[in-house]
Amino acid sequence: MKKIAATLCSALSLYCLPEITLGDEVRTDGGIEVYRENDNRYWFKLHGLAKADAVFFVNDFNDEQNDFPSGANIRSLETSFVGGIGKDLSFTVVLSYESGPVTINDAFFTYAGFKNTELSLGQIISPFCLENANSGKWIPFLERSLPVIALRPCLGLGAKFTNWGEHYGINIASATVPHNQNRDTALIKHRSDKLTNTIRAHYVPINDGGKVLQFGVSGVYANNNPTYRDGSPNNDGRRFATRPEIKARNTPNTVDSGNRLYVKYYTESAFELSGQNGPLVMGIEYLQANISRQNEPGLCFNGWHTQLSYVLTGETRIYKVKTGTYGQIIPKKPYGAFEVAARYSMVNLNDEDIHGGKENNVTLALSWIVNENLLFLANYINASIDPTQALGDNLNPKSNHRHLDIFGLRSQFVW
Repeated sequence: MKKIAATLCSALSLYCLPEITLGDEVRTDGGIEVYRENDNRYWFKLHGLAKADAVFFVNDFNDEQNDFPSGANIRSLETSFVGGIGKDLSFTVVLSYESGPVTINDAFFTYAGFKNTELSLGQIISPFCLENANSGKWIPFLERSLPVIALRPCLGLGAKFTNWGEHYGINIASATVPHNQNRDTALIKHRSDKLTNTIRAHYVPINDGGKVLQFGVSGVYANNNPTYRDGSPNNDGRRFATRPEIKARNTPNTVDSGNRLYVKYYTESAFELSGQNGPLVMGIEYLQANISRQNEPGLCFNGWHTQLSYVLTGETRIYKVKTGTYGQIIPKKPYGAFEVAARYSMVNLNDEDIHGGKENNVTLALSWIVNENLLFLANYINASIDPTQALGDNLNPKSNHRHLDIFGLRSQFVW
């Protein structure tokens, strides 16, 4: 079904592409861009992304070697179709492959007829915290941090409102989150879809010549069905889980709440502080989820991370006040740019009767940005996981401590 949907979205994207005439310009930097010199209503871009990873787990114990096999994999393949289909109206479709069927990451229309304001309708990514907003193509680490992966809301069908000015930006979204199972209509047991409502706002008192200071706050309010239509407990509900900030072909979750929390509703909050001074970028974020459950005590999960990166060759990351994000590094030297980075992250999914686990990671990173299209990335991760029901005995989680030393390599090509 996903392959059919992906094919239909591709066909729709190509259908929206205006007919290329002699008056159109075609430009390529690996991808394809079609536009008209004196008419910004109709344009089209085809571009993509390829990530290939090699992951090595260095373990002293046989059980850890069995749980965490090393290996290489295609981490991600993406193809993006973006275009203008009239005055102030555009579309975006992103198809993605990650060791499984082709999926649809983004599929939405955007209206931008008002000053510094956009409205998007379709399958959207809910706005939440800085690191989740930053593009995964340009972060200096192989994966986002533990608490961000574990606590961020899922993408879904809905609407997103964006407004920004010289020193601020705000994103508000409301979407229905798709269910993970019961795809056969004869077996559907879920009640009506519930909404996940999210907001992220950031204030930028300093944004001048490579110097940035940013404060931000995010919030989530999400309803959930704790039971199926027949009144039985919903075992396909909201789940909080993460891998150890890296992924080989079959790397398991190291902390995992399970999906039998029987959530009625939950709220999340995130607080961020970040800054840039030329080649130096620093940031810290705290995230927390409060969960109300059916006939069970409430839960509180939380985590935080702090990180810094420095471009050894002197370049500055592109900062966008509209999205409040730090983006690509454009090399100025013929041999490219080099960046070093470090991060500490922690997530705690233990509370009441849930032993989801607690993990602390330290990550060191080195990036070689060859040019605007090609980069190579190396990470070392020291992970301490204790205790967790995701690995080993659910009834005796104290015995399930893991200490992992992980090395990861990535080659990435953007076209």
